[in-house]
Amino acid sequence: MEQVPLSCGELIKRLDERMSRKANSELQSYGITFAQMKMLIILKCRENEEATLKELERLFNVTQATMAGIASRLERKGLVEGYTDSRDRRIKHVRLSESGRKLCIQTRNSLQKGEKWLLKSLDEEEQLTLQTLLRKIYDNTQS
Repeated sequence: MEQVPLSCGELIKRLDERMSRKANSELQSYGITFAQMKMLIILKCRENEEATLKELERLFNVTQATMAGIASRLERKGLVEGYTDSRDRRIKHVRLSESGRKLCIQTRNSLQKGEKWLLKSLDEEEQLTLQTLLRKIYDNTQS
């Protein structure tokens, strides 16, 4: 089969699409999507396991409507708790619930399996190099 030359950007895009499909397939049994899981993981890693929707919009690089939709679906599933800021009612906060915390622990193996699947063709040194280079590119493209 002839390989079509692809730019780095196109390869990264295609890898992201493959990873998302695989992760969504793995997470389907838990009743959540990869985007929803990413939000839970971000909250789990933050102080007090919470963030404002505005902070999450920036971290995900998505619109307010998209982030509000993800948060709303997770709230309906009981995985996060949403509340308004006591000083400014326009600001919405999202906090990881106990159920969300438990789900993060349950899905950890699935996510680690996906990472291993992605990097299986690289040895440990190559994996570290790839991560270093991707971080360098990512940090340099912050606007």
